[in-house]
Amino acid sequence: MIIYNQSNIQTSNSLDIFYQKLKQLFKVAPEVNIHISTSEKEFNDLLNEQNPPLWKIGFTKGKTVVVLSENLIQLRRPNYTNDDFEKLLKHELVHVFMHESFGKCPKWFDEGLACLLAKQTNKPINVEINPKTLITNEDFNKDPEAYSKSKKLVKEFLEGVLNEIK
Repeated sequence: MIIYNQSNIQTSNSLDIFYQKLKQLFKVAPEVNIHISTSEKEFNDLLNEQNPPLWKIGFTKGKTVVVLSENLIQLRRPNYTNDDFEKLLKHELVHVFMHESFGKCPKWFDEGLACLLAKQTNKPINVEINPKTLITNEDFNKDPEAYSKSKKLVKEFLEGVLNEIK
């Protein structure tokens, strides 16, 4: 079940459908709270950071998804669409299910699977990626390609697994 702090979320129906798919995939049904922050200060306070990087627009804390409102995101990213906002919510929802199912897992896998399942479009990466040296937690704060690299690695890993079991 998803509980929203605002009733005017236009993506709620598609998120409910996505929630049901994740429930089947992960075999858990966490009660998820979605909190849309309507101010930068509120977002930063919930994030517990004074000056987070401008690209940080959403996060999970336990079973709570916290994202900036679509209007605030559009001030940072003028080309940001409702579809992008929906994918952001889905991305963060995947984290709740991942943590509920597996607890802590490598950040590259957590972020890569979230990007993949949310169908987020990332910058194409044309380099070989080694999972052992791929990305540290700190790289996610510095490397703008960290999410794209993680998505590529998870996709290649899952394709390899599927090829092995054929």
